[in-house]
Amino acid sequence: MSLGVPDSGKILLLVKKLRFLIKVNISIHEILINFQDNWQDLIHLGRSQAKGDRAKFDAGAG
Repeated sequence: MSLGVPDSGKILLLVKKLRFLIKVNISIHEILINFQDNWQDLIHLGRSQAKGDRAKFDAGAG
């Protein structure tokens, strides 16, 4: 069975759609990874700040 021109066009469109969806998926994944990294940095910063405040309080500066 040989592919006619319309069938080839449909396959090409399908391939383009799949490539687009893969790119979108990768972009969303990168955004989520960056968000997670930033969130972890904020948590770490908050914990460091809390430890520093606690040390000042324990030393009598609070």
